[in-house]
Amino acid sequence: MLSQFGLTNPRRLLGAIGIAIALVVGLASPFGYALISHDREVEEVDAQARTIAAQLSRFVYGKGDTWRFQELRLRGLIEPGQPDGDVALVRLLEIDGTPFLAIGDAQTTPLITARAPVQDGDRTIAVIEVSESWEQGLVNTILIALITALLAGLILIVTRIGANALRNREIGETAQRERLEREVAGRTREIARRNEQLVVEIRHREETEARLRAARDESRRCGSLGSRPTPRRVRAPAGRGSGRRRARRS
Repeated sequence: MLSQFGLTNPRRLLGAIGIAIALVVGLASPFGYALISHDREVEEVDAQARTIAAQLSRFVYGKGDTWRFQELRLRGLIEPGQPDGDVALVRLLEIDGTPFLAIGDAQTTPLITARAPVQDGDRTIAVIEVSESWEQGLVNTILIALITALLAGLILIVTRIGANALRNREIGETAQRERLEREVAGRTREIARRNEQLVVEIRHREETEARLRAARDESRRCGSLGSRPTPRRVRAPAGRGSGRRRARRS
């Protein structure tokens, strides 16, 4: 599987792992924090909206429309629902969405908003809207993004150093392998040269032995011819010979 992406080289594999970790640390961490923080704030704002709506529902129960004329009482019920000033804006809305009462500052951005119905028995008579600033969460997300970006850069630097170390080791191993190959090639050539020399010497020796055998055979042949006996001629007595010669003449 790694070969399909060209990651069989340890240096490339280390670089890919470093980039992956840097991306996870640099991107996933701040985005993950932002999502978790935002969801937690949404849950808190929704809980505050439901709490205030429950208090208002108990207050308006059985009062008909007279609760609309008790603005101070309504403010008294809404304002305690803003813990430590985190809630930027609380609005009491009519059924059609028309603002009836607003407490807080609507200029703060960004805002997380949640709504909950205000009921008089089984009848919904108004809607409470709670908006909370997420500015601190955004600031924290930016700080975490900066920190994780530094960590990601550090990871990339360390990975780069490791990749360079592997590259230097590969270069050293390659140089050593080439040197060994040159030595092996040189020894192979030397062995081949010696083998050729040995073959020449063996051939020369065989030729010398052949000439020696031929000379020895020739010497033996000449010696056997020289040792044969020479035939002798028998000469007749002088008297007999001269008589015969005289007889032939007469």
